[in-house]
Amino acid sequence: MRLKKIVSYDMGENCYIISDEKSGDTVIFDPGCEAEKVMQYIDGENLNVKAILLTHGHYDHITACKELKEKYNVPVIAHEYEKEVVGSKGYNLSSRFMDPMTLSVDRSLKDNDEYEVGDMKIKVIHTPGHTPGGCCYYFVNEKVLISGDTLFQYSIGRTDFPGGDTVAMMESLKKLFTQLDGDVVVYPGHGEKTTIEFERRNNPYADF
Repeated sequence: MRLKKIVSYDMGENCYIISDEKSGDTVIFDPGCEAEKVMQYIDGENLNVKAILLTHGHYDHITACKELKEKYNVPVIAHEYEKEVVGSKGYNLSSRFMDPMTLSVDRSLKDNDEYEVGDMKIKVIHTPGHTPGGCCYYFVNEKVLISGDTLFQYSIGRTDFPGGDTVAMMESLKKLFTQLDGDVVVYPGHGEKTTIEFERRNNPYADF
C-alpha cells in the first residue's frame, strides 16, 4: 500500500490517495481539496485511478469530485444512505459556507460490503452519527482505517449538522472499538493519524 495525504488548507480536510504497490490501481478518498494537487500527484506517479470513495457527503469532502471524476472517468461511490446528503445543498452544507453545489453518487455501498483495488481488500463499515450514511473504509490486510469525520485523534465528528445523531455516533464508536484490533492505524478526515488502541485509552468520547 502507498498512501498520500493532501490537506486542504482552507478547510483543513484530509484527502487520501491510496494505491496498490504492484498494479498502481488507486482510489481517492474524500477529495475536498484542490483538484490540481491531487491530479499533479496522480499523474506524476502514473497511477491508475479506479474510483472516488466518500466517507460522507459534506462539502469539504466533495468539492473536487466532479473535476476528478471527469478527468479520470471513474465512479463516485458512497454509502447508500448518503445519496440525499451529497444531492442536497442544505444537507451537504455548501449553501452555508461556499457556492451551493450538489453531487451524484454513481454506485452505493452497504455495511460490510467489500471493494477491491488491486490486491487490497476494503471493507465498508457504516458509522452514522455525523451524517446518516457516514462510513469508514477498512483495508483488511493492511490494517488501515479511513475514518472520515467519525473518529479523530482525541475527538469525534460533530452531530449538530442536519442528519446528525449523537446516539448513533456513540454506537458507531462502539462498533469501531469492538470490531477492530488496537493496532489498526486510523486516518481521519481532519487532523493527524492515530490508532484504535490510542483512542480507546485517550478519546474522551470512548467512556461508554
